[in-house]
Amino acid sequence: LADNSIGTAVSNSVLEHVEYLDAVIGEVYLVLKPGGLFMCPVMAKPWESYLFDFAPYRYWMRKKQVHLNLLTRDEWNNKFNKFKLVEEIGDLSLKTCKTIELLHYWSIPNLILYTLTGKWSWNNKYFLPWKKDILDESKLNVAPDKSGAIFYVLRK
Repeated sequence: LADNSIGTAVSNSVLEHVEYLDAVIGEVYLVLKPGGLFMCPVMAKPWESYLFDFAPYRYWMRKKQVHLNLLTRDEWNNKFNKFKLVEEIGDLSLKTCKTIELLHYWSIPNLILYTLTGKWSWNNKYFLPWKKDILDESKLNVAPDKSGAIFYVLRK
């Protein structure tokens, strides 16, 4: 893309997986028009600290989830220092992170079903209690520095 050619860029939970993070953020900045928006939710350092408190498990999950950049709020803000910060919203509380982690294991029967049949299935009656917890928690205002993920709205 040409420099200053697009009005909005969206990265949906990608930057924590990117090997050349500074180069990617720099490229986004270059292609945005002056005043253009960059919207990007990112996983943050608290996500990993909210996992079960067992170092080998946390290391295994980081590798499994391919999280190369689990940064603190201050570190993310520093990465975005060329941009003007419009808004940052914390959106994963400790309880929500724990619920999401448990859902990884709650979904094992579906993985077995997929392995046997090639089809994914989700029985909603088993998911409903979790869904309510996640939706209720997502309405909370989580401090960005304590959140497992941060939603950024940035302007060039």
